[in-house]
Amino acid sequence: MTPKIKEVLSDFGLTPHEAAAYVALLQMGKGSADAVASRANIKRSTAYLALESLLRQGFIGKVPRARKMLFVAKDPVELREREQQRMKDVDRLVPLLRSMAAEANHFGTRLYEGFEGLKAAYNFRRDELQDTEYVGFFGSAEKVDEQLADFVVEWNEENAKRNISSRAIVPGHPSLKAWRQLDAAHKREVKVISKEQYPSNISIEMYEDFVRITLFEEKAALIIESKALALALKSVFELVW
Repeated sequence: MTPKIKEVLSDFGLTPHEAAAYVALLQMGKGSADAVASRANIKRSTAYLALESLLRQGFIGKVPRARKMLFVAKDPVELREREQQRMKDVDRLVPLLRSMAAEANHFGTRLYEGFEGLKAAYNFRRDELQDTEYVGFFGSAEKVDEQLADFVVEWNEENAKRNISSRAIVPGHPSLKAWRQLDAAHKREVKVISKEQYPSNISIEMYEDFVRITLFEEKAALIIESKALALALKSVFELVW
């Protein structure tokens, strides 16, 4: 079993022994606990425990009317479909759970670091933002490296497809010249302040109930989930606008 397969099955919640038993059954087609133990190179008692757990979780089934207890692995496609259905169920629960959190005066902060962290911060709750507008104080692109710049362009393109628009206060910095040419395509309206008055290298973006602060030079982002803070900063933005 390759490390990648082990990692994927671990993401499904399987222990190393359960993953080994499942892969062994896939390779064999069907088999007894003894055969699985031999194929997976695990103890017989361990194989029995792993197979019982896999049965409970729905990863394998029993072969009907077999004289000896035989097991068969479920098709991986079925597992993928089950996972997709689980995610759909979770998606349906998200609005309800978030409303419950809001009723409890929910407040939370999340720190993201590095390029992958910034990607996660930018994609935070993105599926909920279809047909909405956010506002912000954008920084210059002076501290934005090429890899991150390419990602942000793609992120804005995807936002436009989802009809997510924005209004922003931006510095009149030379590093933003190319970005201004993309404003219309990205459904973005900006008002420019001279870089002497507004020399910011960070971005602060306000959504309905959270704020994202991006520090480009440090490759870090902070998300604050607070409707009150988002509303207060939006009010400041509207005054400046």
